[in-house]
Amino acid sequence: MKLPNIAPATVTQLQLSRRQFLWLSMVASLLACAPLNTPQDDSAVTQASVLIIGAGIAGLAAGRKLQAAGVPVQLLEARERAGGRVWTDTSFGTPFDLGASWIHGVEQNPITALVKAYGLNTVATDDDATVVYGLDGRELGNKQYQRLWQLGEQFDDDLAALQEQAEDDAVLREGIERLLRRYRLNAEDTRLLNWYISYTIEISMAAGRDELSLAWFDNEEGFGGAEHTFPQGYGGIVQGLAQGLDIRYGQVVNQISYDAQGVTVGTQAGQSYRAERVVVTLPLGVLQAGSVTFEPPLPAARLQAQQRLAMGTLNKLALVFPHRFWDAELHLISHLHDQPAQIVEWWIPQQPARPALTGLVAGAYARQLEQQPLEQVVATLTAPLRQAYPRMPEPEAALYTRWSSDPFARGSYSHIPPGAHPRDHQALAQPVAGRLFFAGEATFATYSATVHGAFISGERAADEVLAG
Repeated sequence: MKLPNIAPATVTQLQLSRRQFLWLSMVASLLACAPLNTPQDDSAVTQASVLIIGAGIAGLAAGRKLQAAGVPVQLLEARERAGGRVWTDTSFGTPFDLGASWIHGVEQNPITALVKAYGLNTVATDDDATVVYGLDGRELGNKQYQRLWQLGEQFDDDLAALQEQAEDDAVLREGIERLLRRYRLNAEDTRLLNWYISYTIEISMAAGRDELSLAWFDNEEGFGGAEHTFPQGYGGIVQGLAQGLDIRYGQVVNQISYDAQGVTVGTQAGQSYRAERVVVTLPLGVLQAGSVTFEPPLPAARLQAQQRLAMGTLNKLALVFPHRFWDAELHLISHLHDQPAQIVEWWIPQQPARPALTGLVAGAYARQLEQQPLEQVVATLTAPLRQAYPRMPEPEAALYTRWSSDPFARGSYSHIPPGAHPRDHQALAQPVAGRLFFAGEATFATYSATVHGAFISGERAADEVLAG
């Protein structure tokens, strides 16, 4: 069967003090809103007071705040849409959030305020609407569920104790293996605990245990309250923020030169933009790849911090079916696996226009699947699902995101690998020469990897510009 597909997708799922919350709340829904197209003039702009590189959430937040303060602003966006790693796709007749999906804690969260301001609808997490299947395709029994959470609680306590003593270069895998040796678990309990670790850490952080710092992998703060998703997609937030902003699409910036007189920004198409100040909101992965040349080069300490951090990969397989074959009340379907890195979380969109599932995979495995054809990805990831649901129909449409391969993202969101430190996030936020200002989820130590972190960082950068 040939599955309908569209161009490789990319965005970011910004998840967060997710860890404690995620294992309590198994929430889902990947929903959407049509991409935004703001009218634009394709001619090169030679002069602006402030240029913003990137029209993702951070760039939109900065632009909105500066414009409200009366500052002339233009945003240069490489894509033909706003939102960056927040991307709602509706090509299959039902919304899929291919990047960010959740508001992580609705109490006092700035994204919640935007939801109210724009009149959007969100759906709260159902803590209990989860089913986990064993290797035999049968749902776990009550005793297995109890054992799963018992192991998880013990693991959390013991891992926290190891973190307190860990050096910056300690690897999360080493801490996990140390605890597994201490526990002396049988094969079934090992699979249960590995599922818990995958769910609460690896998929949440978009990185495997080999890629994460034992000391700092969960260095984050969160907002209170439930986690929410968007029945019509996170794109409603993008559309609201972008309203009234001057966004120039298809502008692939490749050079930024700055001096005492101002900043000159060059694009791949040979256009040149001039501004007094520039706010750079490019993803960490794009900066690490050297896609943009800075002249003079950015300070060495900043570049070193930039290279110490890492971008994770959280990819999604969006599937549309002719009919629903799972229980209507479910939010999440998952399964045990002898290879923990290959565990898939199947999130169920709430209030979809068509029956749909979205599978989440993370880290090296997600990147490996980017190199495979869509039909192979579908067959591989749905095999455990088909074992649990033998009457599962063939999907009518499928799409697999490829965030790591996307030249305008180079990954999903940032994390702290072994050898890095939260102060490296802080270093990325520091202005340079009074001309360059920086925003984005990777510039926020305690709110990294989240949409609210990106939003707050954009407003912070705008405040720095306004302060002169």
